[in-house]
Amino acid sequence: QPIHNSDRSSLKQFREYFGWDLKMPYDWTMSEPLDEKELEIETEPSEVTHVNEKCCKFDNQINLISEAYHLVYGGPKNLLDESCNLTEIETPMQNSVLHIAAWNGNDEIVTLLIERAPKLLFKLNKNKDSVLHVAARNGRISTIKKLFEGYTNFERHDIKIAWFNYNQNESLEDAYDDKSNMKDLLKFVKLENGEGNTMFHEIMFCDKRNIVGNMIFKVCEEYKTEDCSGKSLSNSCYEYVTDIVNHEKKTVLYLAVENGNTDVVEVILEKCGRNDNTRMGLSPLIAAIMIHNQEILRMIIKNKPTWIHSMDKHDRFPLHYAASIGYLDGVDLLLGLCKCCTIQRDKYGYFPIHLASYGDHVEVVNKLLQYCPDPTEMLDTSHERNILHIAAKHGKYEVVRYILESEIPQHHKLINQKDKNGDTALHLAARSLHPTIVYYLVNQNNKRVDLDLVNKNNETALDIVSSHYELDKSSLRQASFIIHLIILKH
Repeated sequence: QPIHNSDRSSLKQFREYFGWDLKMPYDWTMSEPLDEKELEIETEPSEVTHVNEKCCKFDNQINLISEAYHLVYGGPKNLLDESCNLTEIETPMQNSVLHIAAWNGNDEIVTLLIERAPKLLFKLNKNKDSVLHVAARNGRISTIKKLFEGYTNFERHDIKIAWFNYNQNESLEDAYDDKSNMKDLLKFVKLENGEGNTMFHEIMFCDKRNIVGNMIFKVCEEYKTEDCSGKSLSNSCYEYVTDIVNHEKKTVLYLAVENGNTDVVEVILEKCGRNDNTRMGLSPLIAAIMIHNQEILRMIIKNKPTWIHSMDKHDRFPLHYAASIGYLDGVDLLLGLCKCCTIQRDKYGYFPIHLASYGDHVEVVNKLLQYCPDPTEMLDTSHERNILHIAAKHGKYEVVRYILESEIPQHHKLINQKDKNGDTALHLAARSLHPTIVYYLVNQNNKRVDLDLVNKNNETALDIVSSHYELDKSSLRQASFIIHLIILKH
């Protein structure tokens, strides 16, 4: 229900509390703030300002669009003969009749349209989609083959002219040969639309069920003619799918990994060459880690072993991500290739083991500790905190329990270790009001925790909780319970 004026003052306080920008106009019937440039969508009668006398002149255009869809959806082919303007129509999104036919996979109409109006092969819609983009987006492999046949049939004078017009090329027509045509085709197939996607990206977006992704490469491999640089579609397509990133920073290889399409990933990795230089954009290796796909992860590491050392904008290695999500098999696999990654900090000063502790992933913490002779040295750079500090501060019960119950002497050193501010794990758990963590730290069976240690503010854990009890009434229950625990321990 819309919020009434009487409720707006309290809602304003609510929004201020959560840090919402009160200068941004808000539609009280919706759940999210609207952009200041949001156009008026409410309809309310207003005075007449003018008369549009041209409106009825567009009736013919509407009829032509209807005929175009009728043709594509199985209407009589003579519509093309009866309607000479059918090849000139544009939908509201500036799609041509060839876009419509390619989207629907009507290969017969696609062939007829290429025969009648080859210039449509080069028409882009409002999203900068070519007909290859829309055919790929709907997984129309046979249609893509028909379109490629059209693009490469440059011996037809009108197709050659269409290429010249598209390229705005004023050179002599006689100089246009198969090498020139391949050069143009290579440029066209890697054309990016409004989202930065090539036709190869688009086919991966539609290939969530892993049906057609592999087939596009088989089509491309039929075109082996080389341009003047020795490049052909049959080999360059694999270069494009590992090099070109869209606006989401994803390559085609990344999308194939994200889809879990092992066949496509295998083909790309085998054919893209042995150049192990790290590509820009999101890492396909990390994509495999995030979906816990061991088969694809092994495949990538086998073909691109140096990618395990790739770093993102956070200066994180793949091991950081595997540790952060508790992917033990992935951690095992990465450590089998490089153990030095365990002591690499990210941009924020965290080792992989810090992220595993924050995620409460005990098995991964245990695994990484095997490569840490002295875990008290594994401190972040900002606060000089160990993994128990991290777990206690963020209420990660399993990791806290694991360290407290450990029989390894080196692990016991973590319990009373102080951070940059002199806080122990107990100080941090008390300040963050985590009763379960405090209970485990001060349990009478645990004699390793020193309750009397003070930080640089000369505060014990009890002092910290007492201040919360006095100042933060919203936390009275947690604070009083923690105070009770600590007093009992004393």
